[in-house]
Amino acid sequence: MTVKRTGYLPIGMMIGIGICLLVLAMMVPMPLSAQGIATNTPPPDVAIPTASAPMFVTNTPPSEPAFISPNTPVPTAVIPQPPQAPLENYALQLWLERDVVNLALEQIAALDSTDKDTQRAVQLTLYELGRRFPGAPNNPADLDRLIAAVLAAPIGTVDMRPLVHPYIEAALNSNGAGSDFTVGNFNVIVTPANLDSRSGQDVVLQITALANGGAVVQYDEIVLATRNDAGQFSILPIAYELPAVPFDSIRSVRLQRVADVNRDGLDEAVLEVQDDGPGIRLYIVADRNNQATDLAMPSEEIRVGEFVDWPVANLEIINPELSVIEVARVSESPDWPCLSQIPVTWTYANNFYRPSTALNAQLANQDSLGCTLLEAEPILAREPDEAIDLINSALEQYGFDV
Repeated sequence: MTVKRTGYLPIGMMIGIGICLLVLAMMVPMPLSAQGIATNTPPPDVAIPTASAPMFVTNTPPSEPAFISPNTPVPTAVIPQPPQAPLENYALQLWLERDVVNLALEQIAALDSTDKDTQRAVQLTLYELGRRFPGAPNNPADLDRLIAAVLAAPIGTVDMRPLVHPYIEAALNSNGAGSDFTVGNFNVIVTPANLDSRSGQDVVLQITALANGGAVVQYDEIVLATRNDAGQFSILPIAYELPAVPFDSIRSVRLQRVADVNRDGLDEAVLEVQDDGPGIRLYIVADRNNQATDLAMPSEEIRVGEFVDWPVANLEIINPELSVIEVARVSESPDWPCLSQIPVTWTYANNFYRPSTALNAQLANQDSLGCTLLEAEPILAREPDEAIDLINSALEQYGFDV
């Protein structure tokens, strides 16, 4: 009997196709994102990563960072604590004028004629007082205390000018500059002058303080003071280095004259100063830009052993020349001090006095006891009789004035 199989072939084919489709479906990768199925679950606040972390460290920037809420408590605010020590421990001390005045008084009281460090400290303190507090000391009582202190200090240990100038200036304006006057321990000689051509009522002052009945000079200085339209005097600051006697090496100062010595229409003050240098040092002082200025050419000194001529009084001479015998030190030996000399002419030109000498002029030793014996050295190397005769002959010629 023959059986018909026509109905079984299509069924087998369908089963085979279904198995193939199932295998293919399993080979396809499933999506990692959640299926878009509508639910009532609210979306999470933190983004869920959609990819696994990389296995290796690379330069590839990360995707959105994950924010993890730590368990560390939030710190409380820090309350500032004020300093427990005085404020001076945390900053520079605030110096008032009275503080600097008191410091200066303490330093002046401790001065010693051999202690250069303390002397320098006093000068720095007085300088600081004037720089920090213009016009200081502004309290007249403080100024009086400082003046009394420096006058009582060892002679020559304090440059008193920063204190004496405002002290005398105040007294000058009270006095009116009509005549000489005295204030405290100071005697002031007033010489009228025309220093700035504005009022013609300026003055040159010689300020002196003496002690022990005039036997000891505590202070001696010559200053220029100009007068403004309101009638107030101002002592001019000094643009050259000349401390008051007896500070430093300054032994004496003398006002030679107040006159228009260079024919510029204004008066100059001519000062003769004795210091440690040879001869007399001459200062020709004038008002220049509200400063007392030495008219000698910068870097030059007028050292006078002898005045030859200066025809200032002859008004017919347009530019009076100063002729002097200038001196220079040859030997500082205490045994045979010797000076050399040369004729020099000082002429005013281009705002300064300028020196000139004759064409063949040279320094030559003075004809003196010191120079004669200096040229005879070594005296002790001579025969005794010869050395004795040489010294006796020099003494007979020059005397004991070396």
